[in-house]
Amino acid sequence: VCSIDIPSAAAVSLRHGELMQHAHLPGLDKPDPSRVYFDNLRSARANDTVVVTQPTSNWYPRFTYHGFRFVEVYGYPGNLT
Repeated sequence: VCSIDIPSAAAVSLRHGELMQHAHLPGLDKPDPSRVYFDNLRSARANDTVVVTQPTSNWYPRFTYHGFRFVEVYGYPGNLT
């Protein structure tokens, strides 16, 4: 995520990955093509969690770099577009 606006108090988690799940990936019994595949990251933790107590605009991770194509978002207080 380059930046994110958070409209109200929340704890929002972002998980970064390179592939979407599909049937030819190892170790997936029931792949869900709407989910990101994380097993290829091995021990790397490409996660960010931001906790805000009021609306926040233009938040972005500092002092880190994530190379990614896809992001799963958890805990976002609203609809993602």
